[in-house]
Amino acid sequence: MPARRRTGPADRPFPPYDGARYDVSRSVGWQVYNLTQLMRREIEARMAALDLTDAQWRPLWVLAWTTLPPLLLMCSLPRRLPQAL
Repeated sequence: MPARRRTGPADRPFPPYDGARYDVSRSVGWQVYNLTQLMRREIEARMAALDLTDAQWRPLWVLAWTTLPPLLLMCSLPRRLPQAL
């Protein structure tokens, strides 16, 4: 009698989309949305301890992410340049 071949998840075809069985909580987009909300609540709690409102800390956050990385790169470039040569 031949041995039965096991079928794992990779062996099964991907099921077609079925709106009746769609589970939003398993969606990657929904998970990313939930993660974003969790991070936002955590930041809000930490900023509240510093008496900063959303209207105060959000522009600071945007400035930090748009200006600091290029500045940090420029500051570290002279140290990396001799290693690259």
